[in-house]
Amino acid sequence: MSLFSRKQTSPRSTLLLDIGSSRVIGARVTHPADNLPVILHTAREAIVFQDSFEPKRYLKSATKSLRTSAESLVRLGLPPPDRIIATISPLLAVSSAKTITRENLDSTIVTKKLIDSLLEEAKKLFVIEQKRGIVLEATLDDVRINGYRVQYPLGKRADTISGTVFVSLIDQQTDEALRAALEPVFHERPVLFHTFPFAATTAIRHAMNLENFRYLEWGGEVAEMVSVYDGAIRCVESAPLGGNHLIRAIGRELALSPGLAKTKLERLAVDWDKDILRNSDRPIAHVKKSLHNFLTKREGVPDLSRIPLLVLADPVLRTLFASMQANQSLGFDVRFLTSEAMSTFCRHNGDATRDPYIMLASIFSGIMKARQ
Repeated sequence: MSLFSRKQTSPRSTLLLDIGSSRVIGARVTHPADNLPVILHTAREAIVFQDSFEPKRYLKSATKSLRTSAESLVRLGLPPPDRIIATISPLLAVSSAKTITRENLDSTIVTKKLIDSLLEEAKKLFVIEQKRGIVLEATLDDVRINGYRVQYPLGKRADTISGTVFVSLIDQQTDEALRAALEPVFHERPVLFHTFPFAATTAIRHAMNLENFRYLEWGGEVAEMVSVYDGAIRCVESAPLGGNHLIRAIGRELALSPGLAKTKLERLAVDWDKDILRNSDRPIAHVKKSLHNFLTKREGVPDLSRIPLLVLADPVLRTLFASMQANQSLGFDVRFLTSEAMSTFCRHNGDATRDPYIMLASIFSGIMKARQ
């Protein structure tokens, strides 16, 4: 019998699950008429830290934490949610942005079939490149006719037409593992999967009314940057620069356990410029240099000085970034997506954790609800 088989006594809600590098966090969220999501309850489960990252071990631990977090939420005794949405880490999916162009159309009238063909071509190309067959999301933005950006292209005549397509893929084994973890909890109820960077950038565009920005998610295992220009995702890049890499590097350099290495990293976040880590200078310097190079790439946007960088990271990494920013000239506006900064765009029940990841996912779920 489903855990959702209870009499409905309160307004329906969305059940959210976010699978990160180091934890799974879930929430029950409602979307009142004022469009500000209300986060009612949250549940958090850690993903086992690995001394050396192995994708299969990560997936096994992540699916276990996913199921536990989901069970915690449905056992609250709340009525069934309207929808179940799971956002997943870049570790579990791969994303790309492609511009597809049709030329020599001889003033062809733009139809939905023509627009859809741009989307389908991008999806097919990316599936062939990545050898993964399950599309999580595919969106077409920034349609241009004869070189000019057009918001409503249908019915117009075109000699050339182009569109920028964002596509995310997941391999079949990962998809099956995630769904198998949730099936005992939700049974036959559908679960909508999206990549978290897509959810976050969609939320940022709509909640903050930004058309041009870069989004950096500095997580446990990877740093993922998404460049958005003219409202379209132009470039998606990843680098193995997450906090867990720092912990492992410090542990190797100082012969420390992961727990002690994490403590050292937390101390560093407070005193970046003080030589409190002694022999750990080399891994820290390497990450600082690599992150700086990663951030100053110009792919996807024409002028970094005019495009804000929105950073989502846990408190330790956020403090590290702020310290690095204060000591290096990055040359662009940096804004941190903290729970305080996001509080304008959603509300919380008394016992709900104020987590910026789940806050962004909540805003995204409201946008998806409005589009139905």
